[in-house]
Amino acid sequence: MKVHKADDFWRALKKAPAAAAPILSMKHSGLLGVAAGEITFQLSLTAFCGPNGIGKTTLLRALWATLAPQPAQSLVSTKLRLKTGSVTLQGSLGDEQIEVVASFADGNVTSTVPEQILVEHVDTSSCACYVQNFFCDFPNIEDTTNGEAAFELTSGELEEVRYLTAKDYNYVRIYEVDDGADVIPLFTVNSSGLSYDVRTMGLGELSALYLWWVLRRSERGTFLLIEEPESFLTPSSQVAFLNHLASKVVRNKLFSVLTSHSPEIIGMLPEESIRFFYRDGQNSVLAKGDLDSLLQTIGLTKGTEFLFLVEDRGAALFGKLWLDHFDASLARRTELVALAGESAITLALRNLPDTRAGLRMFGLYDGDVRDKVPKDVQKKALFLPGNIRMEQKFRQMTNGDVSAFEEILGKSDIKKTLFALNAHEDHDWFDGLAKILNRSYEQLMADFFKWWISVDENVDEAALSFEKVKAMLLDSPLN
Repeated sequence: MKVHKADDFWRALKKAPAAAAPILSMKHSGLLGVAAGEITFQLSLTAFCGPNGIGKTTLLRALWATLAPQPAQSLVSTKLRLKTGSVTLQGSLGDEQIEVVASFADGNVTSTVPEQILVEHVDTSSCACYVQNFFCDFPNIEDTTNGEAAFELTSGELEEVRYLTAKDYNYVRIYEVDDGADVIPLFTVNSSGLSYDVRTMGLGELSALYLWWVLRRSERGTFLLIEEPESFLTPSSQVAFLNHLASKVVRNKLFSVLTSHSPEIIGMLPEESIRFFYRDGQNSVLAKGDLDSLLQTIGLTKGTEFLFLVEDRGAALFGKLWLDHFDASLARRTELVALAGESAITLALRNLPDTRAGLRMFGLYDGDVRDKVPKDVQKKALFLPGNIRMEQKFRQMTNGDVSAFEEILGKSDIKKTLFALNAHEDHDWFDGLAKILNRSYEQLMADFFKWWISVDENVDEAALSFEKVKAMLLDSPLN
């Protein structure tokens, strides 16, 4: 799958309204080791994340048992996890709003789930081993197929499994064997002239093929629950699988919830998809707010993703404060580079590629030039809030309410200072004010931002401009 194609699916996934998800919330209480709480679902792909032993599987099994009580409670491991507790789901089935209530007692499940809901559950680590052991128990592999013909993957399907496994298959054939309780896939392949089947495959290759097969069989609208898809997969295969999963969620209107502690998988997910759990004393709880520090516990440190070219040092400092105010995680993943004015930004946008070293690049102009940016770079142009330069705005605020400025600074009688700087140009006025007040440029910018953002009309303007930035970042694919 090409990068730009994968990006198309992720953008489509993130743009879908929250109401498109058939489950909007999951309230749970009384589950072993998990504090009572509520999990909301903003997108049709959600991951329960956190370190090992934090309760991710218990929550996913509780969701599975609520949606499909009979198959879920047939597993001893599920019965042991769900000795007590209850779950209430709020969502929709077609145009109808529904509520599903389930209770667990000694491994037995009672649920009000409608019969027409399609549910598929995959425990990746056990399924691959089970499939391999099942066929290894037969001395003659032909005895398992009962004369049934295999189906051979089409050229398009072959490209998909090549992408997932990084193997150059000449063919992949699948026999679907009914063992009386379920359907088990028998994979036979030829790669680089070597023919072999599921019995001698590595578990990584087998897991990738098995996950692909599950997605191929999932009907439109299926609830797909996957436990730790990273099991046995290489980091590159984990990335490939998540891209493939996103494509199927979008194309087939699936609703998928997975558990993971893989940095590769979690690092690809939009923040709206991540539900991170940590232990607060004896119980696991859902983290709220900024997740960056918790993500580091599983080895995930988000690097710089976006490069914003700004007009000067002041714009860089203000821009960082503005981004941090609305989305601290985005601010940490963004680098602002000060150039020498608006023309320098335009020149850079014209001559440099949109993407450099994995960074997506944009011009973040001052608000006073929003009607002057040339048409050929407008698709990469963003703007700071307002329609005048921020130094000019701060100067107007100061002259309009000196006492408020004195309160912000914790100083009195600064009218003489302002008078001494009266003839200066806005940029020099700001620089000179910082020196006279014995404050660093950064400190004074932070003081002014705190004052500026406390004004209601500025908050509204800042929020509107920020939403435009986020919309641009969402719409702009990697090249």
